[in-house]
Amino acid sequence: MVGFFDLHVALTLQKGWAAIATNQTAWRNLFPGISNSLKDEWRAKLAPSDDASYLEVRPSFVPEQTKLPCVVVQYNDEPEENAPINYFGGTYNPNKSNLLSNQLDRTVCLLVRQFVRFHIYTEHPETTRALHIAVLQIMLQNRDVLYDLGYHDLEYLGGGDLSVEEELMPNYLGAYVRVQRWASRGTIESTIVPTAGKPVLVASKDITVDGNLGGIEDPMEN
Repeated sequence: MVGFFDLHVALTLQKGWAAIATNQTAWRNLFPGISNSLKDEWRAKLAPSDDASYLEVRPSFVPEQTKLPCVVVQYNDEPEENAPINYFGGTYNPNKSNLLSNQLDRTVCLLVRQFVRFHIYTEHPETTRALHIAVLQIMLQNRDVLYDLGYHDLEYLGGGDLSVEEELMPNYLGAYVRVQRWASRGTIESTIVPTAGKPVLVASKDITVDGNLGGIEDPMEN
């Protein structure tokens, strides 16, 4: 699946967060070596009264104003990962009997790599840290969800510094952010390719083809 990676990831995070934020045991298991009282304090700030919708998960560049806490999913580059010669791809079809020509269905094929960036915002550095860990765990635990949608893999590319988000400081007394980067490969594949219309034909200016006069100048005139 190509072009919708950020939307699929945002929906995966929403569902995963709803499962973890409303389950005290699952939440506590995310943070070994931390006291349960501190874990519960973080959860109370991120999902008060077990309200998972208190955390906003959304794609970037939407008109609504950001509220905290939130996770903003930004779609980044989409470079070519691999392209066969002339973008030829083949799909094995054992139900066709002609072994020479029909057993391999010709398709247009292109493999691209998709990148997304998570911006994790909360009003406190410790809840930002906790949410960063929770988001990472949700992505790792829900790889199969993305694979079922047609993504070939899922790769964690690392996280940024825990820092103050200066752009949100006028609206919030404290706004802290961490960034995560993820990548996945997806295939663009098509068995039906729209044509460009009539075939292109180059002819001299004194030649008429199908009612169209050619447009190439006579080189002997120059």
